[in-house]
Amino acid sequence: MVPPGSGCRSWPCCSKRGPPLASPGCSRIVDPPEAIIDDTDPRTPDHPGALALAGRFQGIVFDLDGVVYLGDEVVPAAPGALDQVRGLGVKVAFVTNNSYRPPDLVTEKLNQLGIKAAEGEVLTSAQAAVRLLGGRDGLNGVGVLVVGGPGLRQALEGAGARLVDGAAWREAEVV
Repeated sequence: MVPPGSGCRSWPCCSKRGPPLASPGCSRIVDPPEAIIDDTDPRTPDHPGALALAGRFQGIVFDLDGVVYLGDEVVPAAPGALDQVRGLGVKVAFVTNNSYRPPDLVTEKLNQLGIKAAEGEVLTSAQAAVRLLGGRDGLNGVGVLVVGGPGLRQALEGAGARLVDGAAWREAEVV
């Protein structure tokens, strides 16, 4: 392993982060860092490394489309993996950048696909946008022109925003 700051001129980041694993024009061999996952935990016989790692956290956030499901099909290993994570006492949350469906419909879809989920475990991008805009304190009575689907409209209305239609766009304080 070449130590950081060893003078290799092709590694501009040596002084701060250490050398990269590969650098064009460098003739030195760099060993990758050693794994730090202990996969000897007896609680996780089927997938020791992954579950031992999961058990070290209070909660894990899962993206939905492409991780838990693909369109209207569940990723085959997802229900079992989520059950195993929950079995370790780890809290689970689901996030999606799709603002079209409100959280209750996302939860319904998950349950129909065999994924145990509660509405309080789902966070949509619409909910994140409301939070970013100050929640009820920031949106109560504020005129908002919504360019989005029902999930976004519901989240904004739920925070007290006054939704304006396209014809009254000049009244909007937020788009």
